[in-house]
Formats: sequence, structure tokens, C-alpha cells
Amino acid sequence: MKRWLRWLPFAIVLVEAVLLATGVLTLGQAAVLLLILEVLLAVAIVGEFAALLRAYRRARRAEAGRAAAFSAALDAVLPPPLAYLVRQEFRMFSAVYGALRRRRRVRPDEEVVTYGGQLRTLLIGMVAVSIIEVVVVELLVPWDWLRWTLVILGAYGLLWVLGFASSIYTSPHSVARDALHLRFALFAEVAVPMSNVASVSQSLSGSHKKLVEAGDGALSLSVFGTSNVLVILEPAVELDVGRSGRHVVDRVRFYADDPAHAVATIRAAATNGVGFVS
Repeated sequence: MKRWLRWLPFAIVLVEAVLLATGVLTLGQAAVLLLILEVLLAVAIVGEFAALLRAYRRARRAEAGRAAAFSAALDAVLPPPLAYLVRQEFRMFSAVYGALRRRRRVRPDEEVVTYGGQLRTLLIGMVAVSIIEVVVVELLVPWDWLRWTLVILGAYGLLWVLGFASSIYTSPHSVARDALHLRFALFAEVAVPMSNVASVSQSLSGSHKKLVEAGDGALSLSVFGTSNVLVILEPAVELDVGRSGRHVVDRVRFYADDPAHAVATIRAAATNGVGFVS
């Protein structure tokens, strides 16, 4: 689908809002033009939905899973920024279901390494504040339309926080003989080949300014700007860092709740695989 067509429904809605807000047309002119725009919007939405179904079915015929097929369908009908946001929202909320079912995004042969311990108190506080906000709005706001609007927004915010907390549980770091998978909720995931792991050690660093940093041969995934495990790679390897692109790195830093366990687990997996030298 051509890129400008993906923006058409949003452009039509924007034009309608501007026309209604500015009052540049007479009431009769505005009614006729708005009717035309509504018809165009309906046609655009139907076309987008049909394109989404075609893209989904095409991906399924190519033996993609349901989640991957849905992601491909979103990319086919929405502008890239919106497709990314919608995809992340669906993945966030599906994490709640996964957490309730005690399911994690790891294979049976992988060892879990958690990283969310420092975030637990913050997330509990955010959930408590979200619940209090919904209750306060329901009790104190006198206007029905405003009260319902704020309650819906508050409930959505609460669900988002629960989704974020759940995604930290469902998407931990994991170690297997073939790869070290480093994650942060649903926002970052990097697969480091175990065959390139030369050494691993505890190494505390609190200087990280971003969740994911890549450059100068180094990659880090930190929590609250802190990492405590250092992995040396020999030879250096090109890694896919998601939206940050691909980077050649020879050292990787990440945070683990129990760095000693993480180091021991990686050493055991690398030794049983290939190439671990120290």
C-alpha cells in the first residue's frame, strides 16, 4: 500500500476537526463537505481493513505465526510509527495474559536470568497510585462526561502499568547453549551468540544514560542506569539492536538481579557449548 494512503484516514479526521473548529464555512457548506469527508473516511477504513486482512492471510500462508502475521498486517496498512505503537500496545496487554498463565518467552532448554527486582517497588507504587486516581475521580468529579473520560483514561493507564510489569516477568534475560538473550520488557531484545563469548564477569557500572546504548564496540542494557555483568566477545560480532540498528561489538554489559548466578549460568552454557576461554 502506498505510504500516503496509510495517512489518509488520519488526514480526513484532522480536516474535519479543523473545519468544525474554525467555522470558515457556512453551516450548509460544512454539512455537505463533512458528509463527503465521512464517505471518504468510511471508504478509507474499509480499504485499510481489507488490506490488513490480505496482509495477515498472506503472512499466514507463508507459515508465519499469528503474532508475526498480525505484525506484518499492521506494517502493511499503518504508517511505521503508528504500526510500532499499536504493536507494542497489543504486546503489552498480551503480557498480562501471559503472566497470569505463568508463561515466559523462553525455550525449555533456556535458563532464566531476571532483572526486574529494582523495579518492583516502583511498579507497585504506580499501580497503587493509578487505582487511587480512578477512585478519586469517580468520587470527586461532578460532570458525568468528564468523570467517565478520566475514569477510562485512568483505567487504561492502570492496565498499561500492569502490562509493563507483566512484560518484565514474561520477557526475562535467558541463557542457552546457542545464545544469550538480553531483554527489557518488550522494548529491547538482543541475541548474543554464545560461540563468541570469551569471558564473563561481575562488573558494576552506573554511568549508563539510556536503557540501550550501542557504540564504540560496546553494547549495554541497563536498569536505572546500572549494569553489573560484563561479557567479552572474541571475535567481535555484529548484533541486531532493534530500532537502534546493527552494531559491531566486542563487549556487552547488562543488569541482573543476581549477577553471580548470571555469570555462573553463562559460563556453564558457554563451556558446554564452544569457545569459552576464561
